[in-house]
Amino acid sequence: MLKMKGKDCEYEANNVSYDEQYSEETGGGIKCKNYELCHSVLPQWWYDCMGRYTCTHCDMMFGTWGTQTGKGVLQFKDSVECPICYDTKRGVSQARCDHFVCVDCFTTVHLHRR
Repeated sequence: MLKMKGKDCEYEANNVSYDEQYSEETGGGIKCKNYELCHSVLPQWWYDCMGRYTCTHCDMMFGTWGTQTGKGVLQFKDSVECPICYDTKRGVSQARCDHFVCVDCFTTVHLHRR
């Protein structure tokens, strides 16, 4: 893995994304490391300014924002038996432990709370 001044150049090269804000003409943006859940695309300068590849939302929800003790970057794994819905499908780790639930249940519980 090639790193330059703390940057993960391989991650950046393999995770370029384009959306309405970051077009091909501008070189695109870099996917948040939790992109599968949040669908956030970060500007090219994000790592230089923030020192991480997670969007502010993910850092606040799953990271070390304030007094939180989360890991920030969640782990994804195929073929997880979800303890909530009991289906076997793609799973994601919890923010503050290593238990896995399916992406659908995680999204319902963590991202759609009001």
